[in-house]
Amino acid sequence: MKPFFFFVFFIFSISTSAQDAEWFELGTTWVYNWNSVGDISQEDITTTYSVTELTDFLGQPCSKIEPLPSGLGCLHNEPPYYMYESNDTVYYATQEMDSFAIGMIYSDGAEWIYTVDLNGTQESMSATVSGLTTVTIDGQELAVLQVTYSHLSGFEGMIEMFPATRTVWEYMGDPAMFIIPFGKFGICDIETNLELRCFTSPSLDYLNPDFSSCTLSLDEVQKNRQIFFPNPATESISWAEPIDQISLFDVTGKLILQKQINSEQYLSVEHLPPGIYTVLIKDGDTNFSQKIIIE
Repeated sequence: MKPFFFFVFFIFSISTSAQDAEWFELGTTWVYNWNSVGDISQEDITTTYSVTELTDFLGQPCSKIEPLPSGLGCLHNEPPYYMYESNDTVYYATQEMDSFAIGMIYSDGAEWIYTVDLNGTQESMSATVSGLTTVTIDGQELAVLQVTYSHLSGFEGMIEMFPATRTVWEYMGDPAMFIIPFGKFGICDIETNLELRCFTSPSLDYLNPDFSSCTLSLDEVQKNRQIFFPNPATESISWAEPIDQISLFDVTGKLILQKQINSEQYLSVEHLPPGIYTVLIKDGDTNFSQKIIIE
């Protein structure tokens, strides 16, 4: 049986102390590295979230955050996501919410109640900032919070699986969790080894020392994955099952080509420059993405 992994968005607000960086600046980007586990093979994948627009949502000026080109396949809260900071508190909202809610309070000892949708039932947890330290990133001193969660109701049988304590960094969030919002209890059985690969904004840059760059290297792309084949490819890629639409994105998230599919089961790629691409397919309401190498 595949393991289940629970992902909850954790992020916190700006300090009132002098900092060059700001929360949710336009162009701010989180790149995450994770593994997709199938019955036979496993591959490294990167997924990017970015602040794409400064906008108004529910009457509140905020930043719009979207996955580029696509996020986790099992997200319970569909993008886009909306965030803003005020008076040392970060607030979040999704399209399904009718008001903003507290995501994190930047203050040692701060407490707040956070509500999740657990199998259609609204349940509550208490969150407490139980410790505060600092770390220097890109020449700036950033706060590092230890946040402890207490289960108040509704988590019988799931308490041991829900994270009791998380570490969150100023501006970046939890380096071991995905940037998805609070709201629903996310359950996934195909994503593992999730970690922040890099964070970039107009005023702050961070690269996880476990990686050499923000983008996947050729060595990190599993060449024996057979969702699309061959991989690496030189002239065309093929697939076994019927699909409705196929899209290719480069490593920056730029859409390179998109095609509606009728009965054909291959796509010519010989005109594309060599490199690593994300292939996104749609079949009805189902989306699937995978990295491929074009040589």
